Amino acid sequence: MYLGDIYATGKGVARDQVKALQFYQTAADRGSAEGRGHLADAFRAGNGVERNEPRARELYRLAAEQGLASAQYSYAHMAYYGAGGQTDDMAAAKFLKSAADQGYVLAHTMLAGLYREGRGVPMDIVEAAKHSLYSAERGDARAQNEVGYHLDRGLGITQDPVSAAKWYQRAANQGQANAMHSLAGMYLSGRGVMRNVVVGYAWLELAVRHYTQSEPQLAAAQRVRDQLQMRLPPAARDRANAFVAAWQPRPEAAAAVGN
Repeated sequence: MYLGDIYATGKGVARDQVKALQFYQTAADRGSAEGRGHLADAFRAGNGVERNEPRARELYRLAAEQGLASAQYSYAHMAYYGAGGQTDDMAAAKFLKSAADQGYVLAHTMLAGLYREGRGVPMDIVEAAKHSLYSAERGDARAQNEVGYHLDRGLGITQDPVSAAKWYQRAANQGQANAMHSLAGMYLSGRGVMRNVVVGYAWLELAVRHYTQSEPQLAAAQRVRDQLQMRLPPAARDRANAFVAAWQPRPEAAAAVGN
């Protein structure tokens, strides 16, 4: 395992994914959960080997059953979306709970979604809010946006637009498009923050730039952005555009980590 990590990262040696995989395979053959997890990562991404999602999923399952939190999360993700096999909400929930019990941040974030949807677990908005808050406090932008949503609408938690805006702001600062969109709406309406159309327009423009083309919210953001663009005075548009041009994402130190 250690030699595999050295060759995978190029620490002290020339980076060599093929050699790294050889060491990971040896470790996996000896029953190492970490070896199986690294090998699964390679098969899932096609990194150094031909991409093989069913093989990746099986390796993740074996490592997950050994208690490796990162593998539990990865297997749950594949089971939830049906990658490399059929969807399996019950298995996804089972392994996410185990990974969450180990403090794996992304597992808490995904488990919150299962509780909101009632997939693999009973629908429970309070549990969803609790798991989102765990990840949000540890820097996960997606969870920060979700906490903002819960607070904004009073879902499983006391409604608090001011606190909602603060969580949206933290997620937006990291480049989370949904949070940018929601924060824009709060500035445009004056809900939870002092009304500021220029700032609202700027966050809306940033949301449009950060949404992917497949996201359904993109069209709505573009429509409102275009309407505001026609109504704002040139000087106001210039201030907003300067804000957008100067904006840089500020990831929080603990974002998307496993503990």
